[in-house]
Amino acid sequence: MAKHVYPVLLALLMAVAAGIQPAAAQTDARITSFSTGFASIGRDALAERTARVPVTWMTEDRPLTANLVFEQVFADGSTINVELPRDVPFVSSNGEGVAAPVLPGGDPDEIVLRVMLRSIFTGFVYDTAEITLPVVDGSGGSAGNPTTPALTAFAASPASPLTTGELASGAASVPVSWTAVNRPVTANLVFEQVLPDNRVVNVELPRENAWVNSSDVGVVAPVLPDGDVTQIVLRVRLVDLLFNRTFDQRYVYLPVEDSSPQPTQITNFESPATSITESEINSGKLIDVTWSVANRPANTNLVFEQVFTDGSIINTELPRDVTIVPSSGWGAVRTYLPTGGAGFIRVRVRLINLSSGGTITSSQFDLPVMFADDTATEEPTEEPPEDPGAATLTFSANPAPMYSTVTVAWDVPGANSVNLNWYPDRVWLPQNLVQIGNSLAPQGSHTFTLNQFQRGEVPFQVVGYNSGGGRTATVEATLQLTCAGEFFVDDLERYDFTCPVSAPIESNAAYQPFDNGFMIWDSVADKIYVGHNNGQLMVFDDNWDGTTEYTFEDVPSGRIPPARGFGKVYADNPNMATASGWPTAAEQSYTLRRQQIDIVDKYGVYLGETYLSLPDGRVLAHSLILNNTASWRMVQ
Repeated sequence: MAKHVYPVLLALLMAVAAGIQPAAAQTDARITSFSTGFASIGRDALAERTARVPVTWMTEDRPLTANLVFEQVFADGSTINVELPRDVPFVSSNGEGVAAPVLPGGDPDEIVLRVMLRSIFTGFVYDTAEITLPVVDGSGGSAGNPTTPALTAFAASPASPLTTGELASGAASVPVSWTAVNRPVTANLVFEQVLPDNRVVNVELPRENAWVNSSDVGVVAPVLPDGDVTQIVLRVRLVDLLFNRTFDQRYVYLPVEDSSPQPTQITNFESPATSITESEINSGKLIDVTWSVANRPANTNLVFEQVFTDGSIINTELPRDVTIVPSSGWGAVRTYLPTGGAGFIRVRVRLINLSSGGTITSSQFDLPVMFADDTATEEPTEEPPEDPGAATLTFSANPAPMYSTVTVAWDVPGANSVNLNWYPDRVWLPQNLVQIGNSLAPQGSHTFTLNQFQRGEVPFQVVGYNSGGGRTATVEATLQLTCAGEFFVDDLERYDFTCPVSAPIESNAAYQPFDNGFMIWDSVADKIYVGHNNGQLMVFDDNWDGTTEYTFEDVPSGRIPPARGFGKVYADNPNMATASGWPTAAEQSYTLRRQQIDIVDKYGVYLGETYLSLPDGRVLAHSLILNNTASWRMVQ
């Protein structure tokens, strides 16, 4: 009855309002009370959209054409409507009711509810009142399953970290997924980006149909905010198009990497030598140097020179097969007697543009020269030093299986210090060298885990130096890396350089196909894997008690209700049916084979994956599991 009366009442109000202005007589309209009996609200209830907060209110001098609107106010200034569905939109001047707040983005410690006394026709706000409720852990204030229009899921899965460069160029695209429940026919979904100053931009791509499905996947195009950016904030809102109000909104926070050009600089250029004598220079002695260049542009090279006091320059490089010098490494340069009475030689490295020959940046150091007069007072050595003996470089195990622990030991008699190096690219060239340690004791050892090397031959090197920085000995040895187990799947195009952690682990398992993916139960890992066709993987602990049976009322015709552990995942996650659909065939028991690759490359980038076999012989691989989620791909 009331829903038929309200349109008539609204028409009468409109007629009356035509001659009514929000004049001084109406400025006394006010909200005198707005309160709740709740002292706090549970975080889980807010997140699951089941929170219900009882509120009471009182007004005075309320105009005939005003109504009360109940909202939740977010930190960025945005609001959503928190009213429950009702037949009569008109709210009593004094009364009590229930609000349905949600969990704001971020990690909030409070929520803010607001009531407005607002003109129905002009939007003029006569008065407002607010309630602030602390957010506590738990589900306090929950009313069970959500009954209001709500967004139960919003996630983003960019293929790689976003960069400032792609955001600035407009090339950034981010896959997103969402689920809305209890959606009115007048509501649509709006995808936005909230900027640091709380301005909002729409990030939807052009499309022919403006209507958005309640549960689906799509792509948004975020932009680069002004200022220093470390993350962007994406938001989806469930909007009532009829009354221009927001029923619910969810946020996603994505990190952004700075890809702006960094200055090119030579961060290191030095020699272990502390001095050189006149006789050593005359005999053609070389000195060792190390260097490192950061943010080196393309089409450049390094040039090594000696600079004289009169400004003249001579190239000090040795002949080599490779023209381009790597951005970091070590090598040796010639030396020449200084001119003009200088007591030092100045060694310089320049980074040059190969097209123009111009210098981009340079670095230099001075090495003192000890002339004959300086050393004449030194007492001669009575006897020549004895042969210190041969230097050695050995391994605690050789060959050694990958992922095992190996100790490399060295003994360089007669040296003051040593550098320990290895060549991850298996080639004895200076540009391939990676230094494990420098200025080490002449006798020592280093223990490491073999998860950062290529299988096969891995060359190592130890170089001894005297107190003056001169090289006394160089010893090279090769470590043979073997595999403890072989791959059970042919994926060598991707992982030909490494080994699995072990032989395949077999376990009793179950597999079941779904409309939008699959589920796998692994008895040894005690996990249930839920894969979706968009490449996303969710991982749940298997908490089924072994006896409980689950029933589902909304299973479509031709589909099978999930049972046992799969059924518990569905029962505990109401949105699973929307995301995965329903089983298209019965569970299939089989013996699962699982094999892991756990490796980082020489730059510290994680490369590992885990293989899982399927009952039909296919094999999938999933990435590192973080926060119970990962990505997956079909290998064969």
